[in-house]
Amino acid sequence: MMLNTHIFKLYRIWTVLLVFLLGNPTIEARKVACVCEKYGLQSGFCSPVKQSSNKEVVVVHEGQSNYKNWQWESITAVLSTSDAYNDELMCIAHSKNKYYGTIEKVPRATNKSDPVIQNYTDKLHKKFADVNFIVDLIAFDLLDLLGDCQISDTEAADNVIELLIFLIAGIKTEVGGSDLQVFCVVPYKPPCFQQDCKYFTSKLLSKHCDRVITSPESYITYCDHNCKARATVPETKLTVGVDEYLTSGVLETNMLIGIPWHGYDYKCSNYIKKGVNQQDICEVNQVNGSNICDFGPSSRIKLTLADLTKNYNDYIKVNNYQNETHQVWFEAADSLRNKYIFVKLMGIRGVVIWTADDLSNAGPGIESEDNGVMWAWVKHELYVSESIAVHDISIAGKMAVVGVGCFVVGAAIGLLVACVVNRSRGIKRRKPFSEDEEDIDAYHDDDNVL
Repeated sequence: MMLNTHIFKLYRIWTVLLVFLLGNPTIEARKVACVCEKYGLQSGFCSPVKQSSNKEVVVVHEGQSNYKNWQWESITAVLSTSDAYNDELMCIAHSKNKYYGTIEKVPRATNKSDPVIQNYTDKLHKKFADVNFIVDLIAFDLLDLLGDCQISDTEAADNVIELLIFLIAGIKTEVGGSDLQVFCVVPYKPPCFQQDCKYFTSKLLSKHCDRVITSPESYITYCDHNCKARATVPETKLTVGVDEYLTSGVLETNMLIGIPWHGYDYKCSNYIKKGVNQQDICEVNQVNGSNICDFGPSSRIKLTLADLTKNYNDYIKVNNYQNETHQVWFEAADSLRNKYIFVKLMGIRGVVIWTADDLSNAGPGIESEDNGVMWAWVKHELYVSESIAVHDISIAGKMAVVGVGCFVVGAAIGLLVACVVNRSRGIKRRKPFSEDEEDIDAYHDDDNVL
């Protein structure tokens, strides 16, 4: 009986080995005919990359640039959009020991049995079954699925979470194997369900996503009721969003911040000066007279960083042409640098450049020196541990501690005196900002900064 048991165990082991070696044509096919060979590269570059970095710089590729001109020493991974998969780019990335993957936009659906999801997963599995489709990671873009506004129904939230776990598990176990990394592209702050902002992150992001990427396109949505031109990534919203994710359970080491290498030219329906500081406000049309802001192509046009660097030297630019007033918002070198410094000081793992195409396809109209500066700041601020900028901030921080200490002591004394005086005079307290004329939300848009 004991002998028969051992024989049965050996039989099962050999069966598993034979299925693995003979029944998995993908592995054998990639060993026999690597697509990298047709580009003059080694066949080994079809294999997954084995490397890790404490800091990561991922670049998004939309298929519109010459990736051979990228400054690859500043990059750790490349993500091509779903329709821009490029086997030569994969081979080049692997030859430089960089990860390569794709971004797959998850459609809006109610649950995993929805025909839309079944069709989506079928296409995804067919794509991964192609022996020439080789990726180290996949990024699920969840913006359409989650929607721009909050979901108030907890049952709907549970369906979304169940669906995403189903997709991630299917890709990892059935298609990509254990080495495949899964990134999740999410809004700049956690989706909140019935005012619970930890629900989504604790049940999904912190457990099932190897990296969490905040999308730079999520800061401005049709849910905004303040219809005006603004920074693509306002620093205030960036700070608040990161803080909410961290306090909701996402680790700093698993978080990547999306950084836009592009800007927008807004067509102003009305151009006014507002507030104590007389800010220049470019108001944007609403959709068909509703309270929904029109941030579509009729009201704003996307401009690449190459075009912006060539034509503008400031973050905000007002143009008047064809009897129209336009306001242009974009990230210049120093505002981008501020965000890299923020990522470094917060201990965030890295950034995702959206997109490398926005700069690298600049052509003869932009100097290569300017092009190099943009790439250089990424590497310098994220990787270099001893930088002048960090030293300056440290000194400033020490001075700030002294200043804050003096302010707190002074404020406490002032508050005590004010309470005594108000009580003696019988003055009633009023709600904060109750007599302010200005829109308080206007002070949280970083309009004068970005």
